[in-house]
Amino acid sequence: MKGKLIISSFDEEENLFRTDVSSSIYPYDYEIRIRTTLEGTFEDIISKPYDFDESIDFNIDVVKENAEHVEFLKQIKNNRLQYIKNADDIIFYYEPKEIAEFVKRNPILKTKRIIFEDYFDLDPKLVNEVSEAFGTETSNIYFQISGNDDLITFKEYKDTIDSINQRINDIEKYNFSPLEKIMYAYDMVRDKVYVEVDENEDKMISRNLTTALLGDKIVCVGYAKIFKTLVEKLGIECRTVYLMQPDQKEGHARNVIFVKDDKYGVEGIYYFDPTWDNKKDEFDTEFLYSYKHFAMTKQRMDEIDNGRIVETAFPYFSSDIAWEFEEQVDEAGFEGLSDEMVKSINHMAHLTNNRTLIDKIYLNPMAPAALRPNKDKIVEKLVELVEYFDTPISADILLKVLYNVRKQQYYANPAKYPFGLNEFCKTVFMSGWNFEGTPEENLVLEFATTPKERGRIKVDQTVRYARETDMYKNIQQVKLAKTLRRVYEQKIK
Repeated sequence: MKGKLIISSFDEEENLFRTDVSSSIYPYDYEIRIRTTLEGTFEDIISKPYDFDESIDFNIDVVKENAEHVEFLKQIKNNRLQYIKNADDIIFYYEPKEIAEFVKRNPILKTKRIIFEDYFDLDPKLVNEVSEAFGTETSNIYFQISGNDDLITFKEYKDTIDSINQRINDIEKYNFSPLEKIMYAYDMVRDKVYVEVDENEDKMISRNLTTALLGDKIVCVGYAKIFKTLVEKLGIECRTVYLMQPDQKEGHARNVIFVKDDKYGVEGIYYFDPTWDNKKDEFDTEFLYSYKHFAMTKQRMDEIDNGRIVETAFPYFSSDIAWEFEEQVDEAGFEGLSDEMVKSINHMAHLTNNRTLIDKIYLNPMAPAALRPNKDKIVEKLVELVEYFDTPISADILLKVLYNVRKQQYYANPAKYPFGLNEFCKTVFMSGWNFEGTPEENLVLEFATTPKERGRIKVDQTVRYARETDMYKNIQQVKLAKTLRRVYEQKIK
């Protein structure tokens, strides 16, 4: 029987010591929350006359249709001290110093797991506070953090923070724009080889943030979690997207970001899939030239997926979704809208401004007229939203971003990050980037029948672009500066 005990400060306004009791709160069989002070001993705290019975009676009423839950709650009610004492995990909502002092006064707590919850941030300050409060007595200290399905030890928590912060510091030392930061983080994450766990291993090793980050096993969920953590640490909101194969249990994970970059005039919703652009093995260097799944529009990503996998929260998108919505309403009314359409429209709105566009409660024809959705306003809003989801970033912009990122990577590690016009041409071709180009150029590219012919056209476009924008000259200057610096450093040595 697995139980969790939560001890938090009591309600000072009501001056009440209160208790809440719940059953079947995954992964626990029961959870007991006590609102109290940390005065006295552990035995004193759990023996106080809380509103224990009232809390259990309330929960029994909630689950009265489930006889098994009712019976279990009655057992807790009749043996409350036993269940409190048998809880293996304890969460204290107090400062680390107060918790440490209380644990020292109550040796029985050293046999329990003391859990710190940190769902919103990886906090270096908390590491220092726990270290100062508990000293070397941290063997029973655990953390539950966003990105991990399992508890992690104090050392794992500290190592996770150190690893993330090292990467963030590497990025923040440059004066990067948002899109440049995202590309730099993308390169860091995809520089890990996809490796699934062995049959006898826990599959979450390759999927949890901590183990995927610190270990050598990682799959799509691990890539997505690390990328999300890095990007959000850089101050950019990032979400993890889950997709499923139709009628299958297998799925996939990637990321979506509302990119707003004034430097490049980019503002829109773009998808990122570091798993599909990752390093294929330890000797692979070709992955550095491929950004096939970097900053993709929803429509382009759907074309790549080709129905093999479907985004669960956003099952349908079209550049004509506004008119398709209008057509469905005109034909069958709001109550005739497909669930797929409503779900997708609301998801689009939520990604851009965290609001719902269509409240399903008011789709019923019996709903008050004043509360029913306004078709024309929704169509108008959808036209605006489509621009965010269906505006590809051109090769002209992506090349500038890559140049500024790769320049710093080349300075730091020239052996790993080649920096030349040939490499930029190769990246444009392998990534499928398209220049804005003239109508004539775009027509020629559209009717190119072989990869070789398309490659030749894109190389010509890249070379011309590099010469017209001084990129070629700047590349030579960067390489010369790096060579001179290397000679100088060797001379100093």
